[in-house]
Amino acid sequence: MLYYTPSGSANWRSAGGNFKVEFTNVKNSFTVQLREYDGADNQDEFVSHSVRVTGNGSITWHDISKYVDGSNNEAEFYIATYDAAPSQASFYAEGLD
Repeated sequence: MLYYTPSGSANWRSAGGNFKVEFTNVKNSFTVQLREYDGADNQDEFVSHSVRVTGNGSITWHDISKYVDGSNNEAEFYIATYDAAPSQASFYAEGLD
């Protein structure tokens, strides 16, 4: 099953640079992929390859300024999680612009 965090229209905004997601309270291993939302009329972009999360920790994606777009001059990020429901871990994201 595939889940999105954050869900719905709420995405983490970033002005580019580096972007970090921290994982806490991990109950089971799962796979994540950082994606960038491009609006209803455009296909979302895959920012990274899939990464396996096996415990508490963080992943930082570097030099992601090329995903900044639109009139707000920001990238709208979310993570897709495979093999686990969002309730199986807590997520915190931080743009390191």
